[in-house]
This record gives sequence, structure tokens and C-alpha cells, in this order.
Amino acid sequence: MLSNGLETNIYEPGKEQPALALGFKLEGNTNYRQLKEMLQPMAFSKSRSKPDTQKTIHFSKPSIAEVNHVFAKCHQHIHQSDKISQAKGFEEFVKPITLKLLSDNAKASS
Repeated sequence: MLSNGLETNIYEPGKEQPALALGFKLEGNTNYRQLKEMLQPMAFSKSRSKPDTQKTIHFSKPSIAEVNHVFAKCHQHIHQSDKISQAKGFEEFVKPITLKLLSDNAKASS
């Protein structure tokens, strides 16, 4: 779901065209009614008669070595694809991580 404050578009994974486009006006908006139906818990089940067919996602904590490997690959990708120095590539790689940490600290403080 993406919104710019004037228009909200709902996308299905892997598709470029929105499944639903909503304007700002909610009252009497048939697409808004359709959005409410799409967000109902039963709408997320592919087979409403067989809820046990849903996939279960298991999360695990990666090792420090795995995290370091992924970080190194991301850094190298930025460095090589943007054709910038290693230092600038690292700076670009660290920006979103720094923002996330600052955001988490601000939430924890409030």
C-alpha cells in the first residue's frame, strides 16, 4: 500500500499495476469500501474453506558471521553498481541503518 496523501494505491506482490487505486475522498467511495473488504482477516486466506493451507513463516536469528557477510555483499553492491569509492559506498550503506537506529532510540525514549 503506497500513499502520497492524495492518492492511495494497493499493489499485489510482484505486480506493477495497482490492484486498487483510492482517491482522497472516502465517503461514498466504492474503492474505499472494496479496500475495507480486502483488509478483512478472511480476505488474506487463499482458501477460505481450508485455512490450514496457509504458509507458516519461521524467523531465526542469524549468526554474526552471516550478518557480516550480508553487510559486506550489500556494501560491495552499492560500491560497484553506483561506481563510487568504497568510502562513499559505505557512507550510503550506513545511512538507512543510522536512521533506523535513531528512530528506534526515539521510540524507546518516549
